[in-house]
Amino acid sequence: MPKKVSMPKPISPMKATGEYYILQCDVEDVAPANRLIITWYKGNEMVYEQNREGHDPFPVNESLQTTVNIVAEDHGKEVWCEARLNLSPAEQSPPPMRSESHVLTVFYPPNFTEPKNDTLEISFGKTISLNCTATGNPTPVYSWHFADPTQEGIQKKNVTGPILTEDFRVSGVYSCTASNAAGGTTKYFNINKPSGNWTTIAVILAVFLILGVVLFIGGAIFVTKNGTFSFQRGIYQPTSTGPI
Repeated sequence: MPKKVSMPKPISPMKATGEYYILQCDVEDVAPANRLIITWYKGNEMVYEQNREGHDPFPVNESLQTTVNIVAEDHGKEVWCEARLNLSPAEQSPPPMRSESHVLTVFYPPNFTEPKNDTLEISFGKTISLNCTATGNPTPVYSWHFADPTQEGIQKKNVTGPILTEDFRVSGVYSCTASNAAGGTTKYFNINKPSGNWTTIAVILAVFLILGVVLFIGGAIFVTKNGTFSFQRGIYQPTSTGPI
């Protein structure tokens, strides 16, 4: 068996952006070298296995490499390598020797916890919350952009906040960008007026209400006891104060 099996510490942090990274395995004083098999593991799963080529009769030192694709789910996983001799018969093969393990630090871009884009229909002046919460490593920072450029004060106040709670008085598209060292992504909120022109409807209802009140008052004044309308005016008869 080898005298020692080790794995140099991988690059840290790694980025989950489709790149491949090198994992190396060093084996000291191993013989017969042509029977050496190196296996790499990531999170208890074998990622690659390599047979050493050659016919060296004497113990040698070997450094073998492989490449692995890194994804966001690899953050916090352990990697290590293992060396074993494939002798014949198999019963003569010694137990495998394992290297130390290393914990992966993986940076990955933000991913929104709720749908990427959202459309909201609200009454203006009503307070609502826009949720831009995203997961990522490192922890994302947030920046907001508003349909109304005069709301810069709000933007400065919530520059790093994932949730924006305001009374939105201007329709349009509001956006939030979540970013970190691995990348960034933007979520859009489309704020619309409620369907129908409620102001016009309210005016029409008010006109009908006033008209109804006027008719009611007029009916109370001009309806006679027998239920008919009377618009007869009283006859003016002057009185005499002088001698006849």
